[in-house]
Parts: sequence; C-alpha cells; structure tokens
Amino acid sequence: MTLVRPHNQTHRARLGFTLVEALITLLLVAVVLPFVMKGVSASAQLGVLADRRAEAAALADTRLAEAILTGEWEEGDSAGEFDPRVYGSETEGYTWYLLVDDWQSQTAYREVTVIVTWLQAGQEQNVALSTVVYAEAL
Repeated sequence: MTLVRPHNQTHRARLGFTLVEALITLLLVAVVLPFVMKGVSASAQLGVLADRRAEAAALADTRLAEAILTGEWEEGDSAGEFDPRVYGSETEGYTWYLLVDDWQSQTAYREVTVIVTWLQAGQEQNVALSTVVYAEAL
C-alpha cells in the first residue's frame, strides 16, 4: 500500500538561507572581523620592525668595521647620525653610539660597541653590536 501525500505537503528542496541563518552569519563576522584585522595589523607592524632591525644590524656592522679599521675607536666614545649621502636614503632616522671600555678588567683588551637607535611607533628601538680589540697590537 502506498501513501499518497496531498500536493501542498510535498517535500520541497531548500533553495537558500533563512533570514535567521543570514543574521547569525553576519553577527559572527561582525564579532570575529575586528580580531582578525588586529592580528593582520600586528603582523604588519612586526614585519616592519624586523626590516628596521635588519637594517640597523647592517648599519651597526658597517659602523663597527669603520671604527676598527680607521682606529677611531682609540679616541674613545662618540656618537652621530648616518649620512644618507654615504649610507643611503633609507638610513634617515638612525643614530649611532660608539662605546669603548676595558674588556673584563683587562687593559690590553678593549670592548668596542656600536649601538644603533631609531624611533618606531613612538618608542626608541636599538641594536647593539660588540667586538673585542687587542689594544697592544695596534
């Protein structure tokens, strides 16, 4: 025996979303989207910081090598800015400090440190690079 349904009770396929489903989806997007955007923004800022740190490390390495090769370190502590005409236009805003001190209380060895600083998002950032020089040999 077969049951016959009346025409108005036949099963019809769903063709779309209900209003409630659409509203719940919009609500979820409205709640989650700010967190996603904050994460993307933080990621971008960290990328810029990494680029600036890499640039500062390269500048510190160059400045340290210059100070050692020219003997400038023998004059003691000094500071300055990177000349964009010499180091390139991307060096604007970077400053350097050259610090010379005895290494582990031994006067024959000197620790030479270059600190490169810059401002990012209103905070001072820095990278330091050091080496030890045998003062008697020079």
